Amino acid sequence: MQKIMISAIHTGMQFSQALYLDDGENEFIPAGVAVSDDTLLLLKNKGYEFLFTDGELIKNEDTETDDETKDAEQQPVPEQASPTSSNFLASLKNTEAYTEYVILVQNCQKFFNSVQNRERLTIAPVSKVMRNLTVLVEAHPELCVAMILENDIVGFEMGKSAIDVASLSYLVAQYLQLTADKIEEITIAALLHDIGMLRINSDIITKKEKLNDAEKQTIEAHTTYGYNCLVNELMLPQRLAKIVLQHHEWYDGSGYPGHLVADEIDIGARIVACADSFTAMTSQKSYRKAMLGYDAMKTLLNDNGTHFDPIIVNALIRSIGIYPIGSIVMLSDNSLCRVIKSIPEFPLRPQLRLLIDSTGTVYGDDENKIINLQLQKNVFITQAIDPALVDLSNLQV
Repeated sequence: MQKIMISAIHTGMQFSQALYLDDGENEFIPAGVAVSDDTLLLLKNKGYEFLFTDGELIKNEDTETDDETKDAEQQPVPEQASPTSSNFLASLKNTEAYTEYVILVQNCQKFFNSVQNRERLTIAPVSKVMRNLTVLVEAHPELCVAMILENDIVGFEMGKSAIDVASLSYLVAQYLQLTADKIEEITIAALLHDIGMLRINSDIITKKEKLNDAEKQTIEAHTTYGYNCLVNELMLPQRLAKIVLQHHEWYDGSGYPGHLVADEIDIGARIVACADSFTAMTSQKSYRKAMLGYDAMKTLLNDNGTHFDPIIVNALIRSIGIYPIGSIVMLSDNSLCRVIKSIPEFPLRPQLRLLIDSTGTVYGDDENKIINLQLQKNVFITQAIDPALVDLSNLQV
């Protein structure tokens, strides 16, 4: 029986004989059944390095798909194509949920402006934002995830970041079934996680050159400034402020300010750290493009417990999916789809709306071609696609 390294096995491969986890006792993948992306993820997460088989490779669908994908990527891209040219964003903006989301961002930014201007602070406006945000996320969780990934709100960057981190933190805390009081604490802390940055000279924050040791120390002090602001100005309890203080503590102890390890870090801080990282990666920066939601999620998965609690990363995946709502994906039959619903139990097999089928036929919103990957086992997602590379101007949500 030959041994095959997991790293040499790709999505779509089929073997003439069954694949085993050991020397033939426990059949893992039957003969002739294509290896799925779900299976590869499971093997990676469980730490397996090899599979065993008496068979031979009879089909390498992944290679065929890659060739097709390369051909597709070589097609000319219309100059006007961009993420915001699609009707997806236009339709999103026409929803009441989007209007409520923008108001929350604006109100959050208004509060931060008060902090920066050193006005007298009360927790009342933050509590109101928190209450309205939780209502919005409860009513429209998937739309909220889609709004997190859109980068069209200019001039309210800190407010948007706060709302997005709080939205994800709320979803994760709910998935973990924490107490209502703890969920409220985490949501407020997430809204205020970077409030300490407003106490730092903007020249240091916006500096493009490498920071010197003193400047790095100043930046790292923002967690302490935030803690002090929550306790001494907003009169919030220390247990809540501790989440802000610890949100840059890394799971392996390499973070700051206390170099705490694993469960020494408050669970709220572990949640906010993960949510903050995801939103930072998927946000547009002056020095780089925003990451696709899938790429950001893959980065978190590859962390392997260095910076982030693997349990929290898993909860985030279960909450919003490997391919977050609104993501454009290519299937193994070369069709193009948009993710419209995540399935917590099967994050690699979300519900999709067909945009362009394998023959090149374009489908509009009124045709409502839905693909349920839970039922259609013969196709699977091969990759996430940057909307900027595809002309989606005639497509709906």
